[in-house]
Amino acid sequence: VEAAAAEAASLGPQFCIVLALADAPGHAYLWQNAVYGLSSIALLASIVACARSPPKAGGMALPPELHETFVCLSLDAAAAVSIVLSYPHLNTWLLWVCLFALLCLAACARLPEVKEVYEDWLEPLLVVRSDAHKRLPDPQRQLLRRNAWALGLVCALTALWDITMHPVPTTGYASSVGSQVGFPSFMMLRWQPAFSDSQSDLMLAAAAGSLGLNTNSLQVEKAFPEHRLLLFRYAGSNESATEVPVRMLWQA
Repeated sequence: VEAAAAEAASLGPQFCIVLALADAPGHAYLWQNAVYGLSSIALLASIVACARSPPKAGGMALPPELHETFVCLSLDAAAAVSIVLSYPHLNTWLLWVCLFALLCLAACARLPEVKEVYEDWLEPLLVVRSDAHKRLPDPQRQLLRRNAWALGLVCALTALWDITMHPVPTTGYASSVGSQVGFPSFMMLRWQPAFSDSQSDLMLAAAAGSLGLNTNSLQVEKAFPEHRLLLFRYAGSNESATEVPVRMLWQA
């Protein structure tokens, strides 16, 4: 169980993020779905293989293999890029400053003096040692793990291609999505059974009063008597970028 959990934790979180963002638009081609499916099966197979044949005995400490480290870092980068591409409002100067600081810390780890400081920090949390020479051999397990690594990289590249080749929202705020995609400022009002659609002027005046607007600034689009529903929109002067849209005030 410990070996399976370690194998799942090495690639699983990044893999789930990449797959979730790749599947979000819902327009994947058949070959993309095949890549996503095969990579998922390969990861599950490697987890099962590690559970059946653990790479280490109990109590031993094994460092990650070189190829495993490369794949993990690549999937980390792919997941981060996918998030930024899917949510452009996160692409701020603070993100780049944090990324630069992270790269500097990683580069400093190559210095012996800094490495000793890192080891002093880690020693109270876990024993810093390596029993790589005691790794238990199993060709079948290693083959399944390498297949999972290779297909994981292919899956990440496919997801990045899909995200970059298709349009994504330019903002994450719902208040400005409607104006960007060209939706008219439709608003709805449902009247009580005591009223009728012939009293639309009275209902429009009530709506304008609740919004603090002049009745002439609202215009009826259509009435649906069978549903007791009135569809209207704001027909006044253009709203400035700093003002809250009328439709958002009506929804509130």
